[in-house]
Amino acid sequence: MTTIIPDFDSYHCLEDHHYDKFETSISDPIPEWIKLLNMKTIIVPTDFSTVALNATEYAVALAEKLNAKIVLFHAYPLPLAFSEVPVPPQVFNTLQKDAEDFMQQAKTDLEAYSKGSIPIETAIFPGGLLTNLQQYCDKTRPYAIVMSSHGNTGFEKLLLGSETSAAVTHLSWPLIVIPKGAKFKSPENIALACDFEKVSSTVPVAVIKDLVQTFKAKLFVLHVHADEEQPYQQPVMDGASDLQQMLADLHPSYQFLNRSDIAEAILDFIQKNNIELLIVLPKKYSFLQSLFHKSKSKELAKEAFVPLISFHEK
Repeated sequence: MTTIIPDFDSYHCLEDHHYDKFETSISDPIPEWIKLLNMKTIIVPTDFSTVALNATEYAVALAEKLNAKIVLFHAYPLPLAFSEVPVPPQVFNTLQKDAEDFMQQAKTDLEAYSKGSIPIETAIFPGGLLTNLQQYCDKTRPYAIVMSSHGNTGFEKLLLGSETSAAVTHLSWPLIVIPKGAKFKSPENIALACDFEKVSSTVPVAVIKDLVQTFKAKLFVLHVHADEEQPYQQPVMDGASDLQQMLADLHPSYQFLNRSDIAEAILDFIQKNNIELLIVLPKKYSFLQSLFHKSKSKELAKEAFVPLISFHEK
């Protein structure tokens, strides 16, 4: 199914008197429509490049594990008129037709790759990627967005002003960033990098529990204290205590590191503990902002990075 500039206001729910059409006994197989209603949605932006294809294939494997459907998402740029002469309408029609053709081929290829294991839908919009993606997510409320890092060395390009970097810092929906060339592997070790500030409103406990329990993974909670000369402040300790209660049933391992270079500390921790998925909570004035600051790009680009999932404040 391809969605092109959908009118979400025209959508409506089934009336109560329609429900009797779907009545089943407990012993009957679960109807497909119920399965679809319960499915999570993973949105995968694509520009049809090889790098984007890798992220799409990663998303397929993830969707199979999470019982999710995939929506391939594409936004194509509109031409700009540099004179008083307007852009001919056929130019817009050609752009739309090209986008539809590329998308149909991408969907066909992905259905063959997934062997029909998951539902695959598509959505095409004219205009900028981030604006359209944010609006589409606000309407469809996805489980996550999966994007590729376009750098040659892990997060190099992610940290140097790419669209993926903008997505990490501006999109208000969970975003999973896949390093170039990374293949899906069920994570056995997941790390949450946390500053322990406002944990009740910033830590997505339900999603973290879902990930850890789905993959039967071990959870590490990592805090880096950058000022090695100063003791931990009370709000940090209070936040750590609150988070310990919130995640108690996952039995995470808490790690407190004293390092002035936060990015390097996190990278070292990932390597030494075989972390396969890093959860971050980017927000203003947080120590995690250093992860996305250009001055830290060299440290984080030393070696290939692991998939990262970012969550913003509720």
